[in-house]
Amino acid sequence: MSSLKNNKTIKYALRKTSVAFGSVAVATVIAAAGIATVSADETSSATTPVTSTTTVAGEETKEVAVPEKLEEAKTAATNEGLEVKETETKKQDSEEAAAKDYEKQVTDINKTVADYKAEVAANQEAYEKEKAEVDAKNAATQANYDKELAAYNEKLTAYKKELTEKTAEKTAVEKSNEEARVAYEKALEEYNTALAAYNASVKANQEATESNKLAQADYEAKLAEYKTKKAVYDEAQAAYLIELEIYNKKKAQYDDAKDAFNKMVAERGGNPEKYKQDLTFLSEELADGETTKITHQTTGLTTYLTKEGHSRMYGDGKATKMYETKNLQDSDLTTTNPYANNEIEWGVVKVGDKFDVTYTGLTQAKIVKGSEEKRIAKVVYKYEVKSLPSSDGKGIVQIYNDPAVTMTIGSSTDTENPVTVGVDIEFYDENDQLIDLSQHNAILALNSLNHWNGASYVENDKPRPLVVEAKDSEGNTVRGTWDPYSDGTEPKLDGANVVVKSGKADFGSAEVDINADNPLKIVAQKATWVDDAFKVTEETTVDATTVNASGGGNGHSVGTEDYTFGDKSDVIGSYTVDATSGVLRYTQKMKHQDTPHVESVNIGDKEFIKLPNSSVDQDSSTKEVSAKEQNQYMDQGATFNADSSSQTKGWDDPTSPYLYYGGAAVILKDGHLEFTAKGANATGEATIYWFSINSNVGFPQDPGEEPVKPTEPTPPVKPEKNQN
Repeated sequence: MSSLKNNKTIKYALRKTSVAFGSVAVATVIAAAGIATVSADETSSATTPVTSTTTVAGEETKEVAVPEKLEEAKTAATNEGLEVKETETKKQDSEEAAAKDYEKQVTDINKTVADYKAEVAANQEAYEKEKAEVDAKNAATQANYDKELAAYNEKLTAYKKELTEKTAEKTAVEKSNEEARVAYEKALEEYNTALAAYNASVKANQEATESNKLAQADYEAKLAEYKTKKAVYDEAQAAYLIELEIYNKKKAQYDDAKDAFNKMVAERGGNPEKYKQDLTFLSEELADGETTKITHQTTGLTTYLTKEGHSRMYGDGKATKMYETKNLQDSDLTTTNPYANNEIEWGVVKVGDKFDVTYTGLTQAKIVKGSEEKRIAKVVYKYEVKSLPSSDGKGIVQIYNDPAVTMTIGSSTDTENPVTVGVDIEFYDENDQLIDLSQHNAILALNSLNHWNGASYVENDKPRPLVVEAKDSEGNTVRGTWDPYSDGTEPKLDGANVVVKSGKADFGSAEVDINADNPLKIVAQKATWVDDAFKVTEETTVDATTVNASGGGNGHSVGTEDYTFGDKSDVIGSYTVDATSGVLRYTQKMKHQDTPHVESVNIGDKEFIKLPNSSVDQDSSTKEVSAKEQNQYMDQGATFNADSSSQTKGWDDPTSPYLYYGGAAVILKDGHLEFTAKGANATGEATIYWFSINSNVGFPQDPGEEPVKPTEPTPPVKPEKNQN
């Protein structure tokens, strides 16, 4: 319930005299209260509005001033919350009527105010009660509201806190998400870039794979071609090394022969008569199917070898055995010459024997003097055996059926005595007249004057197989071996040379390509005596391309050492490797006995002719013509070997261009010569001397074209493998 003070509006009309006077109402709007208007000229209750108008009659209107009381009443009404308003001016007849009207308005207003206060007072208790209830309800509502508000605020605070946290979390998440987004976009960009690169790489790899397949196929084809060419090259290189060695020997021989020829030409230019030859006395040349007409007759020889005795003595075919007089048996001998006059004769002689051999039927021998030419129809050799090294003084002679080949004499070497035989040479013309050699410039060859310090031989001792080392196709170090005599052959001589073995190492299943980038190396092996046997106790890879092979004295070691056993060399050979081709060579060492053999001719006071670059010279005091130093073996310092081999021509051959090296010449003013051989041909064997009397002087000849140096084969280039 609302009070009238707050809910009732009372209007008052304030009238003025002679002027339209409007009442002033003061109203207070109160819920459930009505509205009353009170004017000054009426009396009404608070619920009954009264309106009166006071005017002053007259011809002219005069406004009467509002009395102070009315203003005070108005103020009091207003103070109580009542509405006061003026109404239209009410005309009165007189000022007194107007004053009364004002009084009445004052009274009405005051009454309205009083009534209002009374009514307010009457309703105040209900109002207060209602207000208390309302306040209680409001307080409860407020308390509940405050509680709810507190709960709300608490929730709001929690919410705000949570919101702040969530916001912070959201901000962090958003920040993280933003960072993640940026990182993702960056990673995505990088991924896309990488993906593009990967796809390009995949494409490139696919293309490369296809290209590599083609390249691999091409490589394998080239590799197969390379292997074929490499095999051909290796064989060519092996042949080249042999040819180069032969060339070097031939070139040295050519240079010496050329130099000797140039010297002879120079000498002849200064003394044309020095080499003027009047004598032609050579082995006669026969046409195909023609037999020699030369026959010979031996006189003074009383003992011959039977043909059966000759066969027995010859035995296994070693020539020196034919002259081993200590092996003679009575059954081998005969006093009757068993040989025809055109056959080679074998006779037995002793020191002091003299015998003659007469050759007839010569058709090509001759001697000239100026423009006069005489045919030599007969030659007589008058022999005297002056010394033999056999203990019984016996010797064996081989009398050739060719006077230009002459005779061989020898015996067992039981003493240090030499083989010496004197010979007087007599040439007869067609009239059987002795030719006076002093009237001619008859130059006789002094060929085949051998000198060696010991016969050559090779030990029948094989080396330890060579161990070598290289890289296989995978880059691993692997070892191979090579046995130079795995083919079943034996070490042997080839004339004055040794037979050189050549081959390749066996690496088993390993694939090994020897070239400049993968050189073949030798593994030296040292053997020592361990537990009653030699065993390899040390292996060393060496850079040397040539190593020695020892004999049994050092357990067949292989290395750079100069092996000895006792006071003698124990080196039996040497291995050589051509590091870039893999060609291996084994050269058995040529050894020499310590029995020297020297052949000489004593020419007396006859004129000696020294040939340019010859190893042969004359001792002016003894008149002996011989080689002062050994001239048999190149491996001991000779310029040429005496004996030919499959590689080179020796000088001790009537047809050799190097015949000058072991020969000389004499101007035969008389026919007496003495041939001597001192020292056995080999240790423990017979001493033999074969001498030939002829005019085949070894004057140096123009050697012609220089030997052509072999061209070293070019190794094929190994294809490089594509590494992609």
